This record gives sequence, structure tokens and C-alpha cells, in this order.
Amino acid sequence: MIFNSSIYSPNNRSPHLVYDKNGLMVEYNPNKNKFQQSENNKRDETPKREEEKKREEKRKTETAKKKKSMNAYMDKIKYQYNSQREYLHNAKNQREQGIRAVINNQISSLKSNLPQLEKDYKNSAKQAYIDFMESKKALPQQLASLGITGGVSESTLAQISTNYSNNLIGLDKDYKASVNKVMQAIEKVKAEGYKELQENESYYENKLALEAQKAEKNLFSIKQELEELLYDD
Repeated sequence: MIFNSSIYSPNNRSPHLVYDKNGLMVEYNPNKNKFQQSENNKRDETPKREEEKKREEKRKTETAKKKKSMNAYMDKIKYQYNSQREYLHNAKNQREQGIRAVINNQISSLKSNLPQLEKDYKNSAKQAYIDFMESKKALPQQLASLGITGGVSESTLAQISTNYSNNLIGLDKDYKASVNKVMQAIEKVKAEGYKELQENESYYENKLALEAQKAEKNLFSIKQELEELLYDD
């Protein structure tokens, strides 16, 4: 192919005229082969790009599904934890109420002895007084029956009074000892009950802490996977 120098310009990229090998003038486009090659390359790459696009769309779809599934699983973990926390809270309260009921019943039972102790003490003191007065009244007759005249001596009356006072002191001491015994039993019930309440509190707090730790561990693991998915996107 022979270029017609009179009509050919290197800067002219549009079709131009040249002489072919037969001496005929024909139209020649220097970019035609390149353009054809480019078009051929585009046609060759089109299926590849479409395949890549499909794969990318499929990957994004699968990723979105996985994210949705992981978020749903996170919600499930939170729901299970909240349910377990509520269950443990109710169980702790029920157990606490049971312990307090036992404590109150035991204390009430012990306290119910106090009125009877007081009543017995008053009756004993009353009987001691009656015995004291009868002794003073009967003493002259007893002395007369023994042939002793001249009335009752002061020392004898003093002894009777002393015996009566000692009797009252003994009754009061026994009453206070009985009451003190009841109060000590009440304090023991309170101490044991308080200890049991503390153990109940610790038991359920520990279980709740373990549940929270387990839920947090699972959530942390899922969050890491989600972060990796977001990073990959």
C-alpha cells in the first residue's frame, strides 16, 4: 500500500486516501485495526465482567444474609439473657420470701412463750405473797400449839419477811432467765436467717454474673465476625 503524500498527514486520524498496490486510490484509516482490536477485546471481556458482577452480587447477597442471621442471633442471645436474668431474679426473691417466712414464724413461735412466762411469774409471785400472809397469820396459832406464849417475836417476823423476799428474788431471777433464753433463741434465729439470706443473695448474684459473662462472650465473638464482614466490604 502506497501513501499519497500529497493528501496524507501524520496528524490526520480520520480516514484518508492512499494508493494500493494496484495503483488505485482507496480510503485508509490507521486507527481501524486498533479500533477493531479494542472492540474485539471488549466483546471478549464482556462475559467475564458479567460473571464477575454476578459473583459480586452473589457475595453481597450472601454477606447481607449472614449479617442478618448474625444480628438475629445476637438478638436471640440478648433475649435469652434477659429471660434468664428475670428468672433468676424471681427465683431469688421467692427463695428470699421463703427464708423470711421461716424466720418470722420461728420468731413468732418463740415470742408466743413470753406472755405465758410473764403470767406464770405473776401467779408465782402472787402465790408467794399469799403464802407469806398466811404464814404471818398462822404463826401465833402454831406457836400456841407448841406451848409458846407471848406473841410472835420480831426476829421471827423478820425471818418470814426475809424468806418471802428471797422467794420473790428467786422468782424474778427465774423469770428473767427464761425471758433471756427466749430472746437469745430469737437472736440466733435472726443471725442464722440473715446468713441464709446473704448466701441466697450471693448464690443468685454469682449465677447472674456467669450468665452475663457467657452472653457477653458470645456477643463479642459475633461482633468480631460482623466487623470482619464490614471490613471485607
